[in-house]
Amino acid sequence: MRIKVASLAASAIILGSPAYCQADGHLQAQLLQALKGIEQGNCSTSIFTAMTAAACQNQIAALKGKLLPLGQPRVANYVGDQQMPGGTAEVYNVNFDNGAMVWAVSVDGSGKFAIFWTNG
Repeated sequence: MRIKVASLAASAIILGSPAYCQADGHLQAQLLQALKGIEQGNCSTSIFTAMTAAACQNQIAALKGKLLPLGQPRVANYVGDQQMPGGTAEVYNVNFDNGAMVWAVSVDGSGKFAIFWTNG
């Protein structure tokens, strides 16, 4: 199993094992919780698979650098599904106090994020 982590300057991608998503988007609350945790420097294995948490932690400074200027994440609006290298992901437009970002996420069979990606 490989984790692919791309440079945050162009994008951030954290991929773990095979991922699952629901066709109508059910990961909004979990996504917002993860983003708030990252702003505090936390890539918890209670939210992320072990591999995805490790990849997140390896790029936490860059992630925080992108997220902190945006302020608090307020709402995640489901856009649709996207085929990714690690499986199908739910795509969300996340609105923050001071901007927005697009995120693609999915969970594995245990309900933890296996795909957690943004184009930054």
